[in-house]
Amino acid sequence: MPVTGYDGDNPLQQTIFSARNINFEELRDWRNLPLTAKGTPLNWNNNFQNNPYWSLENNTNDYLRDRITGKFTLGYKMTNKLTITGNVAIDTHNTTSTSRQAFGSLNNRVGAGEALNGNFDITTSKYKEVNADLLLNYNTKLSEDFNLTLNAGANSMRRVTSFVYGRAAQLELPNLYNLSNLKSGAILVATNRFEEQRIHSLYGFGQVAYKTYFFLDFTARNDWSSLLSAKNNAFFYPSVNTSIVLSDIFKTKSINIDLLKVRAGWAKVGSTGALQAYNINDIFNLTPGGYGNIGSVPAIEFDPNISPESNTGKEIGLDVNAFSNRLRFAATYYIQESKDLLLPVDVTRSTGLTNSWQNAASLENK
Repeated sequence: MPVTGYDGDNPLQQTIFSARNINFEELRDWRNLPLTAKGTPLNWNNNFQNNPYWSLENNTNDYLRDRITGKFTLGYKMTNKLTITGNVAIDTHNTTSTSRQAFGSLNNRVGAGEALNGNFDITTSKYKEVNADLLLNYNTKLSEDFNLTLNAGANSMRRVTSFVYGRAAQLELPNLYNLSNLKSGAILVATNRFEEQRIHSLYGFGQVAYKTYFFLDFTARNDWSSLLSAKNNAFFYPSVNTSIVLSDIFKTKSINIDLLKVRAGWAKVGSTGALQAYNINDIFNLTPGGYGNIGSVPAIEFDPNISPESNTGKEIGLDVNAFSNRLRFAATYYIQESKDLLLPVDVTRSTGLTNSWQNAASLENK
């Protein structure tokens, strides 16, 4: 993979910085060019950037991802009105990315400066999400004009991510890109992270329909999230929506109105917002250095008493189709109100912190 951005190994950067009379074609045969004092092929500029063709072949990046997704569904019709369905879905991928810089490189991708002894970075990450749900469906005709549909279900989600990073900032031998090829006296940079998140849910939804005129839809769901403390990790959110098809009631096709529908709805949605795994816990860090492992506390204050954020929406609307659906019109008026938004709020540095997670804001749009 090519290097991008503000980086000396980005060949396009040199076309911006170079003078107009530079002929880059003369640099292509870098194997037959004279060597600089650092042992790399001659370039138009030997102070800040290497020969771009040499960089493209020697300072390389690799990115490899293996991904598997799948879903298994099993259903059983218990009666003419009652069915049960189970689903299990998985999404998993393993990713490995590496970055190499050869001896004599003038730019260090991690920080400004030279990489005259080369360097090597490797990152491996794993991601797995498994969703399992069970749904019970009941469908019946209450009378000649009324239909009823009811659904009840449960869902369990588990998401696991892991991350391992290693960096040999200087190499002992050229062209051997391995963490064990660390130059004597240099410090191996290594870090790893593991995160697990779970959400368990119970939910239900249904519809009452009268002929083709009137529809009433309703939902209810309760989630339990591991991102929040045990006393605040549950949030309930219902909704109700209704619509009336006036064109079917008044038979408006005779006046070239194919559809005339009014609708209204109210819904509440709970969420953990921007919160990530372990954001309510103080996690101490250990960083290897020249004087041994260095322990540090996070600069963000984590409050175990924060609660879920919520979003409540109300809307009314009108849909009109006319002249064999050649003319269509839709209008909606809505109000969305968000409360208890979870944000890492800036705090004064004199506290020894930079941010504090809080239910810090409300937001309304319409």
